[in-house]
Amino acid sequence: MQPRARLAMVWSAIIAPVIFATVLQAKADPVEPDVEEGDRLAHNLCINCHVVDNQGPVIRTDQVPSFPWIA
Repeated sequence: MQPRARLAMVWSAIIAPVIFATVLQAKADPVEPDVEEGDRLAHNLCINCHVVDNQGPVIRTDQVPSFPWIA
């Protein structure tokens, strides 16, 4: 079996149904965003490189986008 045919078979048999089911599940059970948890995670994990709000890294660079720019 050629690699392209094998890839197409794997895609159609396994990957595509999983993606489809995931999308259906996400639409069926919308999750309420936890803003406080997101803020806590941003200040604990992201603030070392990104400007999250008025706080941020000691050394600022144009190579790492700020949260307002990403949004």
